[in-house]
Amino acid sequence: MNERRDQLRHRRKRRVSLEWSYNDDTGALNRIDCETLDISRQGMRIKSKTPLDPGSSVQLCVESATGQLWLLFAKLIWCQLQEDGFECGLTITSDGHDDFPHWARELDLLKSAAEDQKVQ
Repeated sequence: MNERRDQLRHRRKRRVSLEWSYNDDTGALNRIDCETLDISRQGMRIKSKTPLDPGSSVQLCVESATGQLWLLFAKLIWCQLQEDGFECGLTITSDGHDDFPHWARELDLLKSAAEDQKVQ
């Protein structure tokens, strides 16, 4: 796990609904409720009670600060067992058919607010 980041990460806890397709014959979607530990434009770190398979493509339903639900697509990069569940790293893989512009705008506002607090 590489801790170097190109983008500022914000420590924010949010509920995230995560769906992914197993590589089985049915292709059934399975939903897992997770919580974000930190977020950035490029990805997020989440906490899950269920182990997830690195390399899986997932659909995220993320709740915004104003309570709106946004759809994001991501790839699961890593998953590690912790004392209270699993911690996983995701990279956002926007395809233009999701709510990435809204996500990016909200993160820009968070970054701006953090910078304003540093100045004060």
